[in-house]
Amino acid sequence: MKDKTKKNNEYKAKKKEQKKKKALRTSTLKKKQLQRERKLLNEMRDFKLDPDKLLPVDTGKRKTLRDLYVEFVDEKLRHILNWSFAIIVTLALAATTAIVFFQSVTMQESSMEPTLGIGERFFMNRLIYRISDPQRGDIIVFRSNSSDDAVIHVRRVIGIPGDTVQISKGNILINGEVYREPQDFPTIVNPGTASSPITLEDDQYFVLGDNRNNSEDSRYGEIGNIDAKYIVGKLWFVASPMEKLGFLRG
Repeated sequence: MKDKTKKNNEYKAKKKEQKKKKALRTSTLKKKQLQRERKLLNEMRDFKLDPDKLLPVDTGKRKTLRDLYVEFVDEKLRHILNWSFAIIVTLALAATTAIVFFQSVTMQESSMEPTLGIGERFFMNRLIYRISDPQRGDIIVFRSNSSDDAVIHVRRVIGIPGDTVQISKGNILINGEVYREPQDFPTIVNPGTASSPITLEDDQYFVLGDNRNNSEDSRYGEIGNIDAKYIVGKLWFVASPMEKLGFLRG
């Protein structure tokens, strides 16, 4: 029994070795064949051989140099077309992404100083509020009305739908409790209409500028509470100046 098992193992090992040698020979032959074909193509380009002469090598079926050259050019052309298509698709996706995510906004008001300065440029995410709601502390971009020509403003969200907002003795009260902001902003001197409690409806937001005493925002009738339908997007990336380049913080 042991002798039989030993013979089987030896037979399997021998077959395995034969397969390796055959694979190696095949690989070597293919390399040599490829070298011959390239050499023949080069000779054809130099007009040293008749392009319609049958190849003296095994290419699977009898072919002329012209056939081989056409196949070679077709393969190169396919690679070029594939790469061109990939580049076009990539550029199209990049353009679409830029339109959705990277609309440029230039700060033209002092209402958000010192966080955002006049003349600084930002990228705005226009998609985020289609899949989620603005959160307290977000810096949003909104229009004063539904017109495409309406003035664009940038402010910080303080009150969200359902909140009751009031400004008393310089403090922001949300639902009767003092709102502690993570940033250190100036004490508010003029509470405007927020001197009395303001309860926000289901689609309304109360916004303030970070330049609390020099900002036209929800405290004043010209801006008032912001309807969700007028919110364009959220600032999220600083495009310029270069020293501030990066994701917006605060």
